[in-house]
Amino acid sequence: MAEMPKIVVLTDDELTALIDSSVTKAIAPLSAAIAKINAGIPATPVETPQKPVETPKAPIETPAETTTLSLVPNAQVTGGDWQDGVWAADDAARISVASNSALKIGQSATLGDGTTRKVKNVEVFGDKTSVTFDGNKLDPSKVAGKAVIFTVPKSEGSPTPVTPSVPANDPAPVAGVNPNLTPKGLFCVNIGQAGGGETVLPGKAGTNYFWASAAQIKRWAGYGAKKARVGIAWERIQRKLFGPLDPGYSKELLDNIKLHGKVGLKVLVDVHNYVGYSTTNTAANRQKIGTAAVPHGALADVDAKIVALIKSDPEAYAAFYGIDLCNEPVGIPSVDVWVKEAQLCIDAIRKIDMECAIAVESFDWATTASFKAKGNEKLFTLKDPANRIEIHTHLYMDENAGGGYGHDNIAPQVGVNRMKECIALCKKAGFKHCLGEVGAPGFMPNALAALKNALIYARDNGSDCYAWWATETAKENIMSLEADRNKPALDAFREVFK
Repeated sequence: MAEMPKIVVLTDDELTALIDSSVTKAIAPLSAAIAKINAGIPATPVETPQKPVETPKAPIETPAETTTLSLVPNAQVTGGDWQDGVWAADDAARISVASNSALKIGQSATLGDGTTRKVKNVEVFGDKTSVTFDGNKLDPSKVAGKAVIFTVPKSEGSPTPVTPSVPANDPAPVAGVNPNLTPKGLFCVNIGQAGGGETVLPGKAGTNYFWASAAQIKRWAGYGAKKARVGIAWERIQRKLFGPLDPGYSKELLDNIKLHGKVGLKVLVDVHNYVGYSTTNTAANRQKIGTAAVPHGALADVDAKIVALIKSDPEAYAAFYGIDLCNEPVGIPSVDVWVKEAQLCIDAIRKIDMECAIAVESFDWATTASFKAKGNEKLFTLKDPANRIEIHTHLYMDENAGGGYGHDNIAPQVGVNRMKECIALCKKAGFKHCLGEVGAPGFMPNALAALKNALIYARDNGSDCYAWWATETAKENIMSLEADRNKPALDAFREVFK
């Protein structure tokens, strides 16, 4: 009789040791791969036993081809249950966007706060649609004003996105080019004087320059303003070209941005330097960009560092709308010099942040009426991977469009006529246009009438209007909207954008 094989009975400890040894051998390659990734070394794929591929008995259904649809929450849907197109009444995750029949229940969407959610409900109300998502309530400070990317079916029958209606004689905006394009322009304000007092550089806060106070900021939010343009001085935030940012002035800027955020105002930071930089203690000695003293790339350096500074502070970043590269690029040989530096600025900023708007002012005082004559169509050659460039121009109704208002001999349609060509060109090229400065004295009846007409035209053509100027420390300025004599001008802004 053949000898029976022996049966080996393992103790509990021996069995545990055998299992541990087998598991260790099995996961060793995966552990090594993870260690390499953590160390920044590309991991070698872990080999796993291959199973034979079975031939399917029936054809596999191929998922439908998809594309993306970019829509921005309707900023004009605000008040009551809504804040800048984001539902704020209860815990529902809901936004209002331009109506588009491609939107369906069950689709996924990536929102401005970085979350990806499923669409639970779609309700159409004329040219606006309410979209409800799964998940928790949305934070307006993180979602409002930012594109929502929907994944929708791609087919020949896919509808064309709804574009804002515009006057018959104006070209329609190019759909999908810029997420910041809106059917209606918004009421915004230039506030504070942190870039002023340039006869003393760097100067001292509260003595030579002045930030808007918390009370003033709250008051303007109550007036209905949605965004604030906050001017700063290049020499104050960067004491040496290509050097680090000044910690004191940087903190003042961050603190001021956060004051705006507390009352729901978004901030456009404006480097108010006329593309110049002074190495002395006064702005009178500023040298211009593109010269040996201020070489190309200098403005790009400080703009990118400002964006990085703001992005490093979550509370400030939540209230940050964008950066105005530089106020009124004047005193340089041609628009080409400005286009070159502006592109360098855009490239530098996009290495830091892909969300913020980038305002590019038109060459030579940013005058709206002379936009084409000064060659500013070349600004349309600027490239932004985030498609968030805004063209900013300035509009005043007086004789030379400079804002001096020496008399009130002003025609009622002068402002409208000065902006028609510029707005039409921006629309045709697919760029959002804004009036970065617009104003008139409230005590001049003709100027006031022209201002109202201009604001209505800009609003109806999707151009945001930044009122010039909310200053508590320079009420003697002819256009100070904090002065009692100019209350009719303030009322005009509030009435047009109510």
